[in-house]
This record gives sequence, C-alpha cells and structure tokens, in this order.
Amino acid sequence: MMRRLTVILAAIMWFALPAMAQDGQQLPVPPLPTETPTPVPTITPSLAPTLAVTTEGFVYSADAEVIFPVGIRFTTIILQRLEGIAGLSLRIEVENRAAETINIDMQEALVSDFPNPEFAYVWQIDAANPPLLFSEIHYVWTVRNTGGVTNVGEGTLQFTDSRTPWQRRESQSRPFDLTAPTSVNLSQLSRSLDTVYDLMAANTERRPALNIVLYDSAINVNNCAPDAEGELVAVGQTTGTVLPCPVPDLGEQIIARSGYDIVYARLNAFNSSQDAISSSLFDAFYLPMWTDRDVPQWFVDGLRRLYTPTAKDALLAPAASAARSNTLFSLSEMAAAPQDETLRSRWNAQAYSMVLYLADTLGLPAVYDLAQTADTTAFATAYQAATGLPPDSLIPLVRDWLVSPRASAAFRVVLYGEPTAIPSPSPTFTAFPPTRTQRPEPSATATATITLTPTPRPTHTPTPSVTPRPPGSLDTATPIPVQTQPPLIESGSRSSILAVLIIVIAVLVIAFARVGNR
Repeated sequence: MMRRLTVILAAIMWFALPAMAQDGQQLPVPPLPTETPTPVPTITPSLAPTLAVTTEGFVYSADAEVIFPVGIRFTTIILQRLEGIAGLSLRIEVENRAAETINIDMQEALVSDFPNPEFAYVWQIDAANPPLLFSEIHYVWTVRNTGGVTNVGEGTLQFTDSRTPWQRRESQSRPFDLTAPTSVNLSQLSRSLDTVYDLMAANTERRPALNIVLYDSAINVNNCAPDAEGELVAVGQTTGTVLPCPVPDLGEQIIARSGYDIVYARLNAFNSSQDAISSSLFDAFYLPMWTDRDVPQWFVDGLRRLYTPTAKDALLAPAASAARSNTLFSLSEMAAAPQDETLRSRWNAQAYSMVLYLADTLGLPAVYDLAQTADTTAFATAYQAATGLPPDSLIPLVRDWLVSPRASAAFRVVLYGEPTAIPSPSPTFTAFPPTRTQRPEPSATATATITLTPTPRPTHTPTPSVTPRPPGSLDTATPIPVQTQPPLIESGSRSSILAVLIIVIAVLVIAFARVGNR
C-alpha cells in the first residue's frame, strides 16, 4: 500500500516541478557545444621530394637520392645473379637540356651482390651548368642479361634540397611567389605578406617581381661541412653517402641561378619569418630607387622596420633610456650603423624612433612622400622641405618626444590589422595615432609604470546616530547594485502550489488509511 502511495506522490512532484519553474523564470538550459569549422588550407605541399618509379622484369628497384647541391646517387637492384648480367647503363634526362647516357662499370658500381646485385652511381653536379632548383630529372636504368633479355627501371625526381619537403605559393594577383618548408604555415604567412606588398606598391607605385625561398637560419644552404681531414663534404640524409664539395657556395649559386632570393629566418617563430620576408620586400621596393643617393642609414633601417607587421613597442625602452641619460647618437653617428652588436641594438631602436617621430608629427603619408622625394632630391633638402626645419634639429626633438606620452602611444601602432591608426598631416601635427587616454610619463628605467590611486570613499559607520540629521547631510557612497539570481518562481505562487500539494497528500493519506482498515 505504501509503495503505491510513494509512486503517486512521485508522479505528482514530477508534474508539479515544471509548473513551478514555468510560473517564474525558466530553468537554465546549458548551451550546446559548438564546433568552429577548421579553415580549408588554400596551399598544399607541391614540392615534396617524392619519386615516381616504374620497373619491369628482373629490375627490382630504381631509386635516387639528391645530395644537395653536389650530386645525385642513383641505385638499382637486379633480380639476376651477378654473372648473369651482361650490361648496365643509366640515362639521365635533365629538364631543358640534352640527355646523357652513362655505361656503368659494374665492378665499380657494385654495392652488394647478396641476396641480389645492387648497383649505385653518383652523378656529380656540374657547377658551371647545374640543374635548376625544383626542375624535373628523368632517369632510366637499362639492364641486359646474358640471355639477351633487356629490362628497364625508371623514375622522375625533382632536383631540390631534400633535407626538407617544400611547398610553394604562386600568387595570381601580384608578382610575388613564395616557397617554404612544409613546417611553415604558408597560407597565414602569405596573407600577411601580401598586405605588406600591396602597401609598398601603393606607396612607391612599383610592383617588383619576387620569387623567395625561405630557409631556416640554422641550416647551411650549401650543405657542406668539414670532415675529419678538414675537407668540405656533403652527406646524404638517407644513405649517408659522403660527397666532396668542390665549390663551397654551390647551393647559393644554384638557388640564385634558378631565379630565387634566399631569405633566412627562425622557422619555429612566425614573427621571424614574417619580418624577414617583409624586410626583403622593402629592399626590393626601395633600395633600387635609392641607388647612388645620399639617403642616411637611419632612415633606411627605420622605415624598413616601420613596414614590418610585428609589434615594435619593445624598442621604446632602450631609446627612451638613452634620451633620459642624454646618450642618444648624434645625427652624424646615425648616418651609418655601428659594427658593435651592443651599440647596434641601441642604434636600431633610435633609428626606428626617429622615423616614428616623423610619422607622429607629420603623418604617415608625409613619411612615404619623403622616401619618394629622396629618389630625385638630396635627402637633407627633402627633409627640410617636408618638416620646415634643418636636419640638425631632429635629435633634440626626438629626445623630448621619446619621454612623452605621445611616444608611448606611437610605439603601440602597427600599420596592418584592426584597428589601423594612420594620422592625417596637419599644421598642428596631428597625433600618431589619434590620442586616446593620456598615459603617465615613463619612469627613469624607461618602463611605464601606472600607479592606480584609489579615490577616497566616505566611511560607513554601522552604529546608527542618536541625533537625527536632516536628509542629505551625510555623504553616502553610491550603492553598487547587487546582481542577484531572480527566484525561479514568485513567493505567492510558490506558497499556493505548496498548499495544494499538502492538501492532496493529506487526502491521499486519509483515503489509503480507510481502505487499509477495511
């Protein structure tokens, strides 16, 4: 009997609880997890060092290993006894040149005769006429046995630095192609650098053609290192084959001959690749324009760094520190970069500060125009025409600017991305970028320290005052509204439902008690 009563009560509570929730605020429903769609890559590896190989009959394999940049090791395995092989030759067909056929000396080429004969031939790269980078090489092994049967094994490879697989981006809208190892996010890198290219093209009205191959700065492009005897050699990645390097810089020569510009960067850091290629773009756009011109090195390096997409606010501290200690380089010292690495770091910070100061006071368009004018006019003349001041006044102005809040704001600006703050030239020197909230002046350590001083608040005394005061005589703090969770139902509705439930339960208890007495 009690079991039936329990079931009925449970049913009542099951139907009553949703009604209680609906009478007030609905019960919170946890949001369903959403999946962010993975962007489909627009660039796929196309220059991976793969071989297309076909064999027939007793030619079991026909492989090749590029030992960049000095040679290619071709190998084949024959399913015949050594004494059953009557002749062996290798035909090499390099793209855009005549084929070459080599009759193989089997005794010199024999690597092993067990369980089957294996032969290898190293084709030395002609330093005077090497294959172009990423060009195709087709090779054919021809084997004739003593029974007069001839079989072949052939393959196709790409002449490349096989220490890493490669990928290539060929732009359809601008003459800017980029080749990089597959470890690099080439899609993201291309999007960033296309923006840099387009800005430089707009500012110079030029569109130079670039074909860049990106290398890790830790890798020796020439792939040559001294052996135990001090001779330069290259070592095959797969077989460990050691080949001499008659021309130490042959790798760089082949890449240049193939129409590529090498850019070195730390490939495990995206910003390093981005800034290194951006710097290479700058050189292609601006340096030919300034050939035989007197553009000072501080302006060249400062403008180059301004174009790079990576934030450069870390350069403010050394420059501001030099400004406070009155140790900034003079204008004549800024004409050429020092060789000492310690001085070079501080010189770089000051060079960027000088260009950034001009952008802050004149506006970015005026800085771009100054770079263009320097193509046809002496830089000092172009500078005075743009600023109305002689060049000798620049260092004192930069010194004062570096320790001002304007410098702190300007160093946070990059030319790309959202938001992009580009000042407009104005006779009153519009701020670069438009001034937001003033920041405190940096301390002597060149690190801006913001001290938050709390605003005094009136003290609240919990003990009520005995003497009544007129309204408004006490300063009271504006109460902070406390956000509380609204009740699931109103109190009146809750009481009504609870009363109904108690009555229903009481009636059921009495009814079942009477039935039990019978």
